[in-house]
Amino acid sequence: MPLLDELKSEQIILVSHEKELEPELAIYDQTKNRLEIKRLKQDVESIEELREEVRKLREDRAKHDKKIVEHLMKKGILPKNLSFFN
Repeated sequence: MPLLDELKSEQIILVSHEKELEPELAIYDQTKNRLEIKRLKQDVESIEELREEVRKLREDRAKHDKKIVEHLMKKGILPKNLSFFN
């Protein structure tokens, strides 16, 4: 039975080490979660910046298109009473 006693002793040591590591594992998990939250917040900020950039590009494009339509109306190529433009 010395082998069985030795295995029990090893098991007790492993359980003891596991209990010692539990706080460290909890800290690791918390740190990992905090880093993931930080990364996700950065992703959200990037998405918001991209949305704002797209909004500005659409606005600039609309202004440019409006100038083209106004120019074509002025030249008489398009009628001056376009309903979507008023």
